[in-house]
Amino acid sequence: MKIIGIDPGLDGAICTLFTNSDEVRIVDMPTVKVSVGKKQRRKIDLPVLCDILGYSPQVPTVCYVEKQWSRPGKGVTSEFSTGYGYGVVLATLTCNKCPFVEVAPNTWMTKLVGRGKKTKGDIYKAAVARVPAAADLLKGPRGGIKSGRSDALMIAVYGAIAEGLWT
Repeated sequence: MKIIGIDPGLDGAICTLFTNSDEVRIVDMPTVKVSVGKKQRRKIDLPVLCDILGYSPQVPTVCYVEKQWSRPGKGVTSEFSTGYGYGVVLATLTCNKCPFVEVAPNTWMTKLVGRGKKTKGDIYKAAVARVPAAADLLKGPRGGIKSGRSDALMIAVYGAIAEGLWT
C-alpha cells in the first residue's frame, strides 16, 4: 500500500511511503513562475502535480493532506496563496479519484513530535528518528533542512499509523 503525505504549500512537498518495503520517495511541491502584473510569482505547476498524484486503483493508496486555514496576522496575499495551493491539491486528488484524509498540523505534530511549539529542526530530527533512510532526502542540495519535506514525511508516517500499517 502507498501512503502519501502532502504539505500543500509552495515550499511544501509530497512524500510517498510504500508500506510493503522500505522505499520512500519525496518530491518538492512542483511550482512554476508566472507573471502577475510586473512581478513574477510562483504557483503550483498543475500538470506536474497531476502526474505526481496520478492514482492507480491497482495500488491501494490513501493520501493525508495537511489541513490549511487562515491565521491571524498573515497577509492577504499569503493567505490567498495558501488557500489556492490547498484547494488545488484537494481538487487534483478528487479528480484522480484518490482517497484522502485532511489532518490538522497540531494533530500530527502532537502525536509524532510532541506538544508545544516545534521548529523545523525538531520536526527534522523526529522524521529521521522514524525513517533514518530518509535523512538525505530531507535536505536541499546545499545541505539545509527542507521543512516541507520533513513535514510531508511526518504526515505520511501519521497516515501509516492511522491506517494501522505502522507503529
